[in-house]
Amino acid sequence: MLGTTITNKELANGIRVGDHKVFEQLFRLYYAPLKSYARFILKNPIVAEELVQEIFIKIYENHSVINIDTSVKAYLYRTVHNQSVNYIKNSRVKLRLTEEAYREIIYHADLAIQNFSEELLDNLATSELENHLNKVIESLPTQCREIFLLNRQDELSYTQIASKLGISANTVKTQIMRALERLREAFKKF
Repeated sequence: MLGTTITNKELANGIRVGDHKVFEQLFRLYYAPLKSYARFILKNPIVAEELVQEIFIKIYENHSVINIDTSVKAYLYRTVHNQSVNYIKNSRVKLRLTEEAYREIIYHADLAIQNFSEELLDNLATSELENHLNKVIESLPTQCREIFLLNRQDELSYTQIASKLGISANTVKTQIMRALERLREAFKKF
C-alpha cells in the first residue's frame, strides 16, 4: 500500500522528525481505511471520523516522542483499535452514571411521596416533578418510549427487550441512552 515512493522505515522516520510531506502522505494513505475500521468497531460514522482525526492530530503534535517499532500501518490500526475500545468503555461508564442519576431522581421522588400525606402531595413540587417526568416520557418517540418503559417499568433486560421487539440489544441500549439524555435535559431545565 505504501508504494515504491517511500518505505515503512522512511515513513516512521519522517513522522518522528515532523516531515510535513510524510504527514500528508500518511493521511492520504490511511485516513479513509482507518475511518472505515473505526466505524466497523464503533458502529457510528460521526464518532469514527472524529476519533481518527484526533489520532492524526495527536500523532502530528507528539511526533517527536512517537517510536514506531512495527509497521506504520500496524501502529495506526492498533491505535484506532485501542482508542475505539476506550471510547466504548467510557460510553458505558457515562451510561451507567446517567442511569444512576435517573435512579437518584426516582429515589428522591419516592422519599418525598412517603414523607407527605396524599392531600399535601397535590400542592407540592413532588407531584409537579412526577407530572413532568410522565410528560417527558410521553414525549419520547414511540419506540424509544416503549423500550424505556419495558426496561424501567417491566424491568426487562436489554436482551429481553431486544428479543421481545425483534431488534438488536445495541438498538435497545441506544434508545435507553436517548431516553435518559432527554430526561436529563428536561430535568436540567426543570
